[in-house]
Amino acid sequence: MSDRSPFAQGHWWDPTRSGNGFDIFNINGQVMVVWFTYDEGGHPIWYTAGGALDSMGTQSWALLKHRWSNGRKVDPT
Repeated sequence: MSDRSPFAQGHWWDPTRSGNGFDIFNINGQVMVVWFTYDEGGHPIWYTAGGALDSMGTQSWALLKHRWSNGRKVDPT
């Protein structure tokens, strides 16, 4: 895997914090980060950011918040 990405890709979590973690991956020079956690009310919420690998550390990537309401996914903000 190190030949395809300059960073450690994968699924990262703390076993003491059930339902929280990160997915970080690089596909064809595009990086995606997913943070899954819970909001203050205990509802699941996901944050995503992504961009070109060569822009890491030099450009900001939009952070999108994904949530659900009444069992349906709401458009990201």
